[in-house]
Amino acid sequence: MADARVEIGSHTLTRPILTGLGADRLRAEVELSRERIQNTIGRKVETFRYPNGDYDLRTRREVARAGYQRAVTTDAGPNDGRDGPLTLRRIHGEYDLARFAKNTSGFWAQG
Repeated sequence: MADARVEIGSHTLTRPILTGLGADRLRAEVELSRERIQNTIGRKVETFRYPNGDYDLRTRREVARAGYQRAVTTDAGPNDGRDGPLTLRRIHGEYDLARFAKNTSGFWAQG
């Protein structure tokens, strides 16, 4: 996949809930996962996904310190000016094209 230029991101080494970890383990989970993937695919990893979608200010700071440019949450919906690059929302894939089109168009958010 990496050879086909599919973006490969990081998700920690062991998928713990990051908000409950001590500083040393948090740093290791975020850093070592990125290093391992980079060494395997031979290029920079800039995107992170918070395990279980759990994040807080401390985890965002550690993700930034480790050098990630973007991080994805499990918060649903399109991103807007209030969302930062380390708290990106997502539009979940759907099994049918009509729902996918609705979710990606922004119509779902209109009352």
